Amino acid sequence: MRKKRKYKTRNDTSTKKRKTVRRKVAVAKRKSKAPKVRNHGKYSEAEFWQFIRSGLRNRTRFWLPRLEALKRARRPSQSSNKRLKWEFLCSVCGDWFPQKGVQVHHLEPAGKLNSAEDLPSFVENLFCEVDKLAVICKNCHSNEHKKTKKE
Repeated sequence: MRKKRKYKTRNDTSTKKRKTVRRKVAVAKRKSKAPKVRNHGKYSEAEFWQFIRSGLRNRTRFWLPRLEALKRARRPSQSSNKRLKWEFLCSVCGDWFPQKGVQVHHLEPAGKLNSAEDLPSFVENLFCEVDKLAVICKNCHSNEHKKTKKE
């Protein structure tokens, strides 16, 4: 018969633990008191449009022009890693990356979706054709968005 181990329970007073507790308290204090008017009192207006926006963005993964842009930018892998089948060319820096290292960038931004009036233009820009898409590496993609935020 095995002996049961007795584990000591200790109060974790590490700095990291205290910081996460403080952060959670700070986030709870920052929550807005916007009225929950959508979805039977579950969503505020902003949460509702965030839900719609994320659902639409999620569906772009299967949009054929996006997949075509990736297909045009790929070549068989030249890497010594035999698990990689394809490499993708960044259209900004010209380097080759694995698929996890590239993102499809909209040359014309999709815009904001904060109300029903924004919906047609948002959908039109989000689900665009292949000539309005570019395959770029994650680093160049973040730099592109930093430039547009500054402007």
